[in-house]
Amino acid sequence: MISKNTLFSIVLALVLQTTLTFARTMNKYQLVTCKSTSIEGSYLDTYWGPSCPNPNDICAGDPFTSGTLRIIKSTSFPKYSMRVTANGVTAFNNYAVYFLPLGANPCNEKVLIGEFLTNAAGKGNGYIRDCRSAPKYTLNCIRNTGDKSNPNTLIPGPEAGTFFFYSRGTWRNDNGDIKSDDKTMTGLYNPQDLWGGQDYFDGIQFVTGIL
Repeated sequence: MISKNTLFSIVLALVLQTTLTFARTMNKYQLVTCKSTSIEGSYLDTYWGPSCPNPNDICAGDPFTSGTLRIIKSTSFPKYSMRVTANGVTAFNNYAVYFLPLGANPCNEKVLIGEFLTNAAGKGNGYIRDCRSAPKYTLNCIRNTGDKSNPNTLIPGPEAGTFFFYSRGTWRNDNGDIKSDDKTMTGLYNPQDLWGGQDYFDGIQFVTGIL
């Protein structure tokens, strides 16, 4: 005869088995600096560059030690999401992630995937989030509450291409104030607009590549 304690343990195990969220990495990409690649002077530069004359160099120069980008499949919603790990980058910074399909025009065919923030140690570690549909655009949305970017819906696929990482500037002033309307993480956030609304693609910090 099964004891009450044993029966309780069996029921608890069954409950946990049906409610726990399981996730696995489907794709893992190495991050490298743009300047360490052959992008400058490549076909991307010489062919597409004249189509939308970039005011600055294609590759920018933020510090960087190491990093990865992962596409994750989960049993919870959303089914697909993306996580980034970036080490030794600019502290208190806001980075935007774009996807450029293979052979596409980088001026106007790159796809915004989402954003992430770095901490005081210059480390970003978490989900890439898309806050474009949020009721209020805040730093807390980018860090915690925004929709997890779903590459399965944002990228018309199947598709091949490269992820570009751009800097939107620091989210804290030199004196430590948070750059929102009320200086809090939940205040309205208004970061610098990449390219001033123009169809450029310069200023790439990091890309998915091979070391």
